[in-house]
This record gives sequence, C-alpha cells and structure tokens, in this order.
Amino acid sequence: MQSKNHSPKIFLSGPSFPFRGGISHYTTLLFNHLSQQHSVIFYTFRKQYPKLLFPGKNDRDHSRMQIIPLKKTDNGPGAESEIMQELHPFDPVSWLKAAVKARECSLVLLPWWTVFWAPHYLLFRLIAKTSVNKIFFLCHNVIEHEGSPVKKIIARLVLRNGDGFLLHTREEKQRLFNLLGKPCSSVIFPHPVYEIFNRNRYTQAEARHVLGISPLRKVILFFGFVRRYKGIEYLLKALTIVKQSDPRILLLVVGEVWGGDAYAIDLLTRIREMGLRENVRFINQYVPNEDVELYFRASDFSVLPYIQGSGSGALQVCYGMDTPVVATDIGSFREIIRQGVTGLTVPPRNENQLAEAIIRMYQGGRFQQMATNIREYRNRFTWEGLVKKLISLYESTTDGL
Repeated sequence: MQSKNHSPKIFLSGPSFPFRGGISHYTTLLFNHLSQQHSVIFYTFRKQYPKLLFPGKNDRDHSRMQIIPLKKTDNGPGAESEIMQELHPFDPVSWLKAAVKARECSLVLLPWWTVFWAPHYLLFRLIAKTSVNKIFFLCHNVIEHEGSPVKKIIARLVLRNGDGFLLHTREEKQRLFNLLGKPCSSVIFPHPVYEIFNRNRYTQAEARHVLGISPLRKVILFFGFVRRYKGIEYLLKALTIVKQSDPRILLLVVGEVWGGDAYAIDLLTRIREMGLRENVRFINQYVPNEDVELYFRASDFSVLPYIQGSGSGALQVCYGMDTPVVATDIGSFREIIRQGVTGLTVPPRNENQLAEAIIRMYQGGRFQQMATNIREYRNRFTWEGLVKKLISLYESTTDGL
C-alpha cells in the first residue's frame, strides 16, 4: 500500500517530441518537472493522428531548439524514470502494453483535450485500473473548442471514470460538474508559463531589424494556430478603427491556419478588402521554437481576440515572454489577466471595444509598465506549483492508504 508520505510512482501519457504544438510542449515540460522528484513512466506517441484527421499541414516539429523529455542522470528521486515512445492510434497492443505498465504505478495521469482518444482511453482503463491506483485527467479542455452534442456524450463517457481532475480555470471546473452532474475530486491550477522561449537573444530593435520592420511602427501580435474560435476576424475589424487614429499600426499574424486553404484565403481576402495590406503581415506557418522569441521581441504587446475557449497556452507564452495582452473576457483570460496590471480585457465579438483597448495600451507608457508587472506576476504560474497541486490531490484521494 502507498503511504501518504511516500513519493508515488507516476504513469504519464501524452504527445511529446517529435510532435509539435502546445499539448506536446505541456506534456514534455510536465514530465521534466515531475521526474525531478518522482519516478515517472512516460508513454508518448510514435504516431499521433492520421493525416486525414489532422487539421494542420504536418504534426512533426522540425525546430532546431527541441523541447524534449529529459531523463535524470543522477541518483535522485526521478533517476528510475522511463521514456517509452510506443503509442499508436491504430495499434491497440501498444495501449495494452502501456496499461500493464500503468498498473505498476500509484498515480496515472492522462491528458484530455480531444475525443479522438476516447476509445484508446477506455481500452487503457480496463487494464490499467487497479483497486489502489488513481487515474487523473489533465483537462486542457473538458469539452473541445469546436464541440458538438455527440462529443459531449463521448467526453462524459470517458471522464466519468476519472478519480481526479486537474483543471486550469474555475470555469472549466464548473463545466466538468455540468458534464458529469456530480462533484469530483479536483484541483485548479492555472496553465504554467512557457519561459522556455525567453532566451534574451534579441532587443526590440534587433528583432525588428531581422524582420524588416521600421522602429517607428506600432506593432501588435496575434500568435498561435489560427482557428475560427480565436476571433481574428474581429481583430481585423478593430484594426481598421485603430488605423484611423494611427496609420503606423502593424499587426503580425504569426501561426499556421487550421481550417483548410479556404479559411486562409478568406482571411487574406478580408485583409485586402479592408485596405489593411500595409497594416497586416500574415505568416501562415508553424513557427519553430527558436523563432518564437523573435516575433514577441518585435512586438509591443499581444492580442488574443478569442470568441470562446477555456485555457490557453498562448496567454502563458505571452507571460513567459514578459508580453502584455489585450484579450477577450473569456475562460482563463478572465481569471488570469489582471485588468490594467498585466493586460486589458474586453467583451468578445466587439471590435469597437477591442480597438479602444489597443489604443489605450499605447497611452501613458501603459504596455511598458505592464511588461514590468508581468515579470513578478508570472511567478505564481510555475510548473513546480502544478506538480505540488497534483501530488496534493493524489494524497487527498488516497485516505492514507
């Protein structure tokens, strides 16, 4: 039996290098911090999605700066950790092998962000669950951003089997309660910051020189996958208003468009028809890790005009880069952004208020002061803090066993 004071052996699954994107970075960094204090079996993927179902151009990360799982080489608590790149969506045996390994562990951590993995998790649980271990879900989204009634039913079918849940916002905790219809053992801890991109390689002047941007321009940034729920159409409308007061405004849209070529063409058409070709630079590609800092350093602040959503890694990339934000008053933005201190929030789907907030950021040294505030504020969003919360939840569910 597992003592409360004994460090639990942990099983963690999820995407990692060579797969790209926020979930992969999250799972990898979580492993790296968990394994500092605990023995962890990390089962990651040898193949993630079938190409037909992947909305982007490619799911592989070709960055020179690789974010990879790091196995400890000393004799500390995590020295016995294992990294297994085995899981495959069309190989049930790989999931059964993982489940057998999970039976050796006291705590099993499964990331939850899409119902695609529902059959795999249900199969996995049949074998992995024992009378003494605990299965926790790390909920990036209780319900997918672009969900449907069927997806809600599938999410309920999987999540009802969880012994505990990590959620990143109070709103997501309420969403979980509404989905399952009962209270659950859970903890809330905000998405940790991604300081890993902040390498101090550029000043703003140097970054703008590399990108060919005049030092006289006022530069704002939209960073991350471009998806319909992120509301970039409202940002373009707001930009036409901001341009009237200061034609020097420049929006960098940096990220791969998800939604097919038709959506990308639609956005480019909007930019042209709105007369914004001199005010928008559209970089429709996945940005390698080593170039993330370049775009943030060149910008004054970031804009997150989402129309819906729960947690967002994009916000914590901003904080990790000491970058203030203008964002909509939804999900984690509402709970994490300190109004007037680390950013400004406005109602979603409101280009007028969004434009006003962008203009206000340039008044009275506001965004510069916010950048200073963020350097202290972000210390409350650490990976170490998340690990402590998870272990505390585990201990609260074991009842001393």
